Amino acid sequence: VGNTLYISDNRRDALYKVTPADFLDMKEGPDVFTVWKDKGINPNGVYPGRDGTLLMVGFKSDTEKRGIYSMKPGEDPKVLVKDVGRLDGLYQMKDGTLIVTVSGARPSIRTGILVVRPLPPGDIWASGWRATPTGPATRGADGWSARRRR
Repeated sequence: VGNTLYISDNRRDALYKVTPADFLDMKEGPDVFTVWKDKGINPNGVYPGRDGTLLMVGFKSDTEKRGIYSMKPGEDPKVLVKDVGRLDGLYQMKDGTLIVTVSGARPSIRTGILVVRPLPPGDIWASGWRATPTGPATRGADGWSARRRR
């Protein structure tokens, strides 16, 4: 985001930033800061959002699901979709749709794909986001639907 490189550390539940992002030709090293620690996010994948935010997904364990988050520089992360699973990486398409990889989506599948679409204001989904892998849909109280491939 801008001229800042963000580095996630899911085991320490921390996010770091390096400024400037393009520091390889500098005579002196870059500035390295801890942005935050111990937020219960366990950031794994990070991606620059189209609106200037940093998007991130969490990865903890098969019994401790993590979600999808958005963070404006200088602010705390905000939950977009909570408690989805063990999330690896993400990409944001031009229309705002997020493509997220999910580790161990099912015991027989090592990695799955989750599609998360932004929804218009006033939609029935409370979070404003809808997460959809593939298969029969279920609606969660946190405002996302899941479809699993059979």
